[in-house]
Amino acid sequence: MLALTALAAGIRLAVNDLTTFAPADETAYVNYATAIRRGISGYHDVVRYVLDTPAAWPYPSPSRWSAFLVDGLACRVAACDFHTLATVSTWSGIALIPVAYAVGRQLLAPVAAAVGTAFVVTSPLLLGLGRRALQDEFFALLVWLAFWMMLRVLARPTTVNYIAAIVALGLAFGAKDSFVIFYAAFAAMFLIRPRRPLDWRDLVLLIGPWIVWVVGFTIVAGSPGDLVALERIVLGYRASPDSYERIYAGGPVYQPIVDFMVLSPVVTTLAIGGLLATLTRAGTPQVRRLAAVAAVCFLAFAILPKDIRYAAAMAPLLGLAAGWTVAAMIPRSWPGASALAGITLLSAGLEGWIFWTVFVVAGVYDPVLVNVLRALHAVP
Repeated sequence: MLALTALAAGIRLAVNDLTTFAPADETAYVNYATAIRRGISGYHDVVRYVLDTPAAWPYPSPSRWSAFLVDGLACRVAACDFHTLATVSTWSGIALIPVAYAVGRQLLAPVAAAVGTAFVVTSPLLLGLGRRALQDEFFALLVWLAFWMMLRVLARPTTVNYIAAIVALGLAFGAKDSFVIFYAAFAAMFLIRPRRPLDWRDLVLLIGPWIVWVVGFTIVAGSPGDLVALERIVLGYRASPDSYERIYAGGPVYQPIVDFMVLSPVVTTLAIGGLLATLTRAGTPQVRRLAAVAAVCFLAFAILPKDIRYAAAMAPLLGLAAGWTVAAMIPRSWPGASALAGITLLSAGLEGWIFWTVFVVAGVYDPVLVNVLRALHAVP
């Protein structure tokens, strides 16, 4: 795990060198963080501005209080500019690696967890978003921290683990309201479990994160009424015919699979094969738990707006599923170890080339399918 984290840090810090950023979302993040670094009064100003300014409604909502707080804190220790917020993304991507490995060790054998985490290290999507002044990497980190905490509760249902899980889930809600998709997957995984009946702490675990989300926003940003008003604005804008989601995030129900297949062809193919194999009851109950979470997430993203950025937190799911597939296919022998290393290096090389071509050479900001295909010279 330390070696993989060090490798991830080396790669991500080396490519955190963008000098040109987008005039849309990234500019909004910098402007909001500039105000929020003043403290709670600055956050209140941002909330009032968004509520009173329809021109601000297409941009990220300040209901994402945990993510904006981190951006504001980063701006208090460094210059409040694009590079500072991109560095938050970079370090979030680095921190995601040991968390993904910890989840893998809860669900998979050591070799499968290590190979799966190696696939996460080289994910083109995560590497690309880790260079941007966005919040997708930080959100992915919180999603996986919440996943890990839920698994710890299942393994050791102590009061401390319950409290940690509630806080982690609440922070993830506070980073992006689309966490509801992952919350539904984690809740299903938690409720459908053998050998242990539900008790009152389980009910608190499922309700508590919503309370943390609302209370956290109320403390730093305004009132529960402001949060409701912001969420109404978000939902209303997404439903409008000229919204980003309606224009750029359409597609068939299998669009998320296609998007991941183009960016991570080897990992996605291996992951789908492994996840389908669990339908025949292959693997352990823990592996099937991973498959269940992936199935719920894919089902949700199949019917919701289909920008792969929104599904970036699923990339580690595919990486770990692919790691399990490879480890399950290859015998435990020296030739098997060589084959395992070969597949991992082949995938890493291909994904490294895709990342470099799409996000560095072509400079793609929003990895919607047409932009990625154009960067790969697959379409004119």
